[in-house]
Amino acid sequence: MNCLGNMNLLDEKRPRIGVFASQVQDPTLDIIREQWARAKGRQHKCLVSTFHSKAEIEILYFALKFGGYAIWIMGCSLPAELPKFAEKYVKRGKLLIVSCFHLEHHNIYTARYCCQLSSMACGHLVFFSRKENGMLTPIYERAKSHGKWIESF
Repeated sequence: MNCLGNMNLLDEKRPRIGVFASQVQDPTLDIIREQWARAKGRQHKCLVSTFHSKAEIEILYFALKFGGYAIWIMGCSLPAELPKFAEKYVKRGKLLIVSCFHLEHHNIYTARYCCQLSSMACGHLVFFSRKENGMLTPIYERAKSHGKWIESF
């Protein structure tokens, strides 16, 4: 496992929220997602996700910008160069980036594995635009069967 950033985010007793957002484009949902991320940032919450989709990256950006923390679980190797906004939050101790793989790009299998890790690390999960029988359905069903707090938008 390779890590970059604040390792204490793994050990802290701070509650963590797993975040899952599909690629679906919906202007109304975009606003809801942004407001949700800003609110979680102001509450200094720690979000955990693969932050792979454009929607998830936006959630990461707004949560960090407004005071939150995040654990980014990647399905590939750590990048040679981080996005500029991420670099700043790694240095400030608000972001931890974790990679369990030595691959140039993620694939469906590493993506699923990382989504499961994100879910397992959190007691509260939030889904934006979850499709029936989509990739997130097994994560949703497992979390539901384990009594995790789930929100869906």
